[in-house]
Formats: sequence, C-alpha cells, structure tokens
Amino acid sequence: MDYRASAEELLGLLFRLRHQPVNERISRLIQGELFVLSCLYRCEPLLPKELCRTMAVSSARMAALLHHMEEKGLICRRHDTADGRQVLVRLTAAGRAYVESARGQAVEAVAEVLAALGPEDAERLLALQRRVLAVLSARP
Repeated sequence: MDYRASAEELLGLLFRLRHQPVNERISRLIQGELFVLSCLYRCEPLLPKELCRTMAVSSARMAALLHHMEEKGLICRRHDTADGRQVLVRLTAAGRAYVESARGQAVEAVAEVLAALGPEDAERLLALQRRVLAVLSARP
C-alpha cells in the first residue's frame, strides 16, 4: 500500500468533509465558547487553568472567553470556598440550555448521517475512529 498517496487522499477527504454543514455544527462544539460550555456541561465546576489545558489556549485567551461568556450570562465565576485563591467556573441555567440545544442539534445531524450509512457501516466507522484515537493517543 502506498501510505503517502492514501494520506493525500485522506487529507483531501477531510478537507471536503470539514466544509459540510453537519461538520460545521460539530466544529462549533469543539472550539471557542461552545467548547468551554461543553467541557463545563460534562464536568463542572472547572478551574480556568483546567480549561486552558483542555483547549490548549493561553490564560489570556481563556480570560477573554470567560469574560465574554459571563457578560452573556452563560457562565459564572466564583471563588472556591475551600481555597479562596482559586476561581471556579460553572454554567448558568442559560449556559446549560444553550449547550444542550447545540449538542442536541449536532447529535441529530450525526445520527442522520449514521442512519444513512446503515448499521454495519456506522459501526465500522465508529470502530475505525476508536482505533485512530487509540493510535494517536499512544504516540509520544
């Protein structure tokens, strides 16, 4: 197998897939404000430094994101009662509703694609994605 030629084809496919409407919805979940909201939705409260590490962004970028999200009423920041030096970030009710709606729309869109693939191909796709993740996670 010519892995370089296959890599070229895969990169081309990934580029084209990225510009499909369903992937644009998914991309919103893994970047910016919606990514922060998704992280908090899964596990809250979080420290800003934990969000920085997860998103691989600077503390300045995170501070700006959190500031805008707080102004919009999506999150709240409060000092940790156990350690007053730490600030904990939590979702507000509006933030929780917003992320639930966005996640629900993304899940529906992906479910439609998986249904169009059929059960065998959908499971094969998931299995390959799990393997790719395992390979990438094992790399230094």
